[in-house]
Amino acid sequence: MKNKKTLKIGSSDFKMIVEGNHYFVNKTLLIHEFFYSQNDVLLITRPRRFGKTLNLSMIHYFFDIKQKNNLFLDFEISKNKSFCDSNQNKYPVINITLKDIDENNWEDCLENFKYVISELYEKNIFLLESKKMTILDKKNFNDILFEKASLTKYKNSISNLCEYLKKHFNKKVIVLVDEYDAPIIKAFQNSKYSNDKTYYRKVINFIQTFLGSVFKGNEENLQKGMLTGVMRIGKESIFSKWNNLDTYGITSTYFADKFGFTEKEIYEILKHFNLNKDVKKIKEWYTVINLGI
Repeated sequence: MKNKKTLKIGSSDFKMIVEGNHYFVNKTLLIHEFFYSQNDVLLITRPRRFGKTLNLSMIHYFFDIKQKNNLFLDFEISKNKSFCDSNQNKYPVINITLKDIDENNWEDCLENFKYVISELYEKNIFLLESKKMTILDKKNFNDILFEKASLTKYKNSISNLCEYLKKHFNKKVIVLVDEYDAPIIKAFQNSKYSNDKTYYRKVINFIQTFLGSVFKGNEENLQKGMLTGVMRIGKESIFSKWNNLDTYGITSTYFADKFGFTEKEIYEILKHFNLNKDVKKIKEWYTVINLGI
């Protein structure tokens, strides 16, 4: 069958999957639910391999003002024409992942943060040509870009980028943060089993401002925000002052069908690949895995 969709293992880029005619389980209604959710910032916690990164990529391609694409024509969201006309490719988007900040000490962790933030600024280097950026804005931008900024500037780098994008486009920004908890988990594990008990506290201190300055008190520049991770860091005060945050864990009914696969979706996948005769075998296999047999 010439147009039969294929599997793309290991890719979390929505555009690559769609343009490559790879199989995608339609989660596009998440876009609408996210945009009209009651609170400005959502924290979605799910185990690994639940589609968190792919969903953020999908949201990014839908809203990003720098994108002009037809990626969503064959998906459910396109039926809501008024929503698409009003919102598709209408907002600046910041999409950053912290999944690779996985170091054994604070010094290397900070260097990795600098690198990841510098890469994000490079993706928005067009701002240096913006007439709406002040001389000081451009100096601060270059300091981050060339990894020469102070610690304070790195802590405020994402909120500052929100401000620059809002100035340039005159539109509020959508901010997506994938695996926000990866550096925290690594620091906790390292501090627990080593003599360096300060590493964890330094990471917490950094992230409190790094994310807090974006998602709290940034109403002038922030349209919506979503963070994903495997857990909610509950003991610390990262979120304690965020009255605009809603958390949706794996037991929540909200967004339950937007991450991972429903039973119906699994049947459709198996049918597409002519494996529907193996449904019983697959159910038994998952039962064995889940019971630890």
